[in-house]
Amino acid sequence: RVGDCDELIGSSGSVGPSTAPCEEGWNVVEGDLVVSASNRSGVDCICEVTGSLRLEASVDLPVLERVGGLIEVGEVQDVLEFPSLIEAGGVVLDEGSWTQGFVAPALTSLPEGLSIEGAPLITEVVFPSLSQAGEVAIVDAINMVRVDLPLLAEVDGSLRAEELPYLEVWDGLAKVSSVGGDWSLKGVPSLALDEPMRLRSVGGDLIFDRCSQWVRLEGLSELEVIPGDLEIVDMYRLEEVNALGALTTIGGKMRWVGNPSLTHVSGLEALESLGREPAQKEEDRWLRIAFNPVLYSIPAFRALSYAGAVSVVGNEALVRFDLPALTEVGGALHVRANGLEELGAFDALTAVGSLEVTGHEGLAVLRSFGAVVAMSGDLRISDNDGLMSLGGFDSLDSLGGTLEISEHTQLTELAGLSSLTQVGGDLRILNNPALPGQNVNDLLEQVEQVAGVTEVSGNGD
Repeated sequence: RVGDCDELIGSSGSVGPSTAPCEEGWNVVEGDLVVSASNRSGVDCICEVTGSLRLEASVDLPVLERVGGLIEVGEVQDVLEFPSLIEAGGVVLDEGSWTQGFVAPALTSLPEGLSIEGAPLITEVVFPSLSQAGEVAIVDAINMVRVDLPLLAEVDGSLRAEELPYLEVWDGLAKVSSVGGDWSLKGVPSLALDEPMRLRSVGGDLIFDRCSQWVRLEGLSELEVIPGDLEIVDMYRLEEVNALGALTTIGGKMRWVGNPSLTHVSGLEALESLGREPAQKEEDRWLRIAFNPVLYSIPAFRALSYAGAVSVVGNEALVRFDLPALTEVGGALHVRANGLEELGAFDALTAVGSLEVTGHEGLAVLRSFGAVVAMSGDLRISDNDGLMSLGGFDSLDSLGGTLEISEHTQLTELAGLSSLTQVGGDLRILNNPALPGQNVNDLLEQVEQVAGVTEVSGNGD
């Protein structure tokens, strides 16, 4: 027996007279407690469990104030209410948890965090007094509609809300100022954010993915460092990003991909470094701006000096792209199928692994790569129908990969390759009908060494 309570069968800790009653007639369970259908009678007078608490049956715990470990829930279909609970180590609900809701109005602390992953029936979490949590992860809870955490400003670990198709309200989300791990909102198409965010620090990734109700992303003006990735992906209604003016460093990749309504992005004037940390895959260090069909304005990136790789692809309304302070690209620089009329301001670039410029009808002149002396990979200039002059590579002496210049209807000269002497791969000059044959021959005579195959056809006389 525990004080005035009935015997608790299934407790894995010690069950005996309470040595530290909360108040007279209330009791403490020393160790873990499992409440099942066979032993739920009499637990309503427990005020503390020093270990973990697992519920396998519906039960009222009106005076429970503290749980030292985790609160776990099994096949309990009721809305669980803990009116007196102040502290718990953490709350864990998984695919075997059938509760429809979890309400704890007095709960202030969850040092091990809140983890709801795969719980199939839960529709709401209401912790209106919670101010501290080790982490918050609400993932694959397909019926979740409401999360009420209005006082939670700091999360020690990650904050993740992922694949929650019916989540409409998260009271307090915009007030979170500090996240020690990742901030990840993915697959929350019904969630609206009615006020600017207040996030000042994040310890991992910052991801916004399929937040389909968001029209603006703002309120991140004090965020200086993102140690992981920055991703803005598949945001269906997002029109503008007006934030990130203080950001200096992104440790991983930055991706703006597949945002059909995004017209302009401001901020990022202070960004200096992107993806300098070693990464096994080139794409883990990308600056990638891709498939945003109405994006016409992006930041000038006046301070960005390093990027692991750069990919600007499929932005039909984007007419200009500059990286004036960029000195090094660790991998590839790919510019494909945009609306570019000008590709300039790469005057500071001295090192790039490979370069590709393809699929631009309005790009007439290629220039501003005059400081690049060598490339370890390929140089591909292809299918730019408006390109008339290939300039800007006056210092390029050696190429480790393939040189390809192809499919240009108006290209008339190759003067920009006047210093090239070595090609480590193939050399292809194909289907440039306005390019004089003598111009091609001059380049072939100038290049002293081609390690691969030389292909020349479809050019002018």
